[in-house]
Amino acid sequence: IVGEEIAFGANTTTAPNIQLELQRIASPAWIASPTIVQESDSSCFDANPVAVLWEWWTDKRFGFGRPESELDIPRLQSAAARLASEKLGLSPFVDTETDRKTILLKLFESIDAYPTSYGGKLGIELVRVATGYIPRVDKNVTLSDPTMSGQQWPDTTNLTRVKFKDYEKAGQDNTATRRDVANFTIVKTVKTLTIDRPWVTRFAVANRIAMAAGRVAALPQVTGRMNLRYSASTLLQLGTVFEWVTRDGQVLTLRVTERREPPHDKSNVAI
Repeated sequence: IVGEEIAFGANTTTAPNIQLELQRIASPAWIASPTIVQESDSSCFDANPVAVLWEWWTDKRFGFGRPESELDIPRLQSAAARLASEKLGLSPFVDTETDRKTILLKLFESIDAYPTSYGGKLGIELVRVATGYIPRVDKNVTLSDPTMSGQQWPDTTNLTRVKFKDYEKAGQDNTATRRDVANFTIVKTVKTLTIDRPWVTRFAVANRIAMAAGRVAALPQVTGRMNLRYSASTLLQLGTVFEWVTRDGQVLTLRVTERREPPHDKSNVAI
């Protein structure tokens, strides 16, 4: 930036502070939904996170310089359309050198998503309420009893805070909160969960994140591991929601957060 004439003012020998606002939103041709995301009652807008991912992946100057052919375009199109309908956009600010894995995980975390690699191509699946067919797993397809552990009420939280950079407040820190009265009634004390989302710039987006994360954090969660026959695991990919039928007939709704493929001489999958 070159200023040919700058008025410093009376008795001033130093240049005043200058604030610049820069915006850039990529628009890959295969995204049918708008790559600009904004609320109807706000002048603030963000980029569709899928457009951000595409630019980071393909740009040779400040991205990874990878070919677009390595991306799972159909899955990215579906994710972009869903994010546009949710008005969930981001304004990533990266001012330090960051490795590929770290920055992509931060992007996925910001939109509650996970990466997929069907056919060796990078795609996105969003963690949302399951719809349609839900696979069911029971003792007939497991090789041993699963190991399960559950949270107790003291492990839950009832106050969720989402910190973000508020565009309407000149980029200053702001917080969206969710309080769970039912959980507080049970645990009798305030238990806080703080989530940092610096790439979120709109209160509406931060509030949606607080509502979704708070509902989950207010209830005890169940985690565990199980070994399945490979033939019965084809529908249980990373992120898949499925039902587990226990030996006594109880049905638990679970999500696959990790999947380990079998060695060459084995036929079981661990999830």
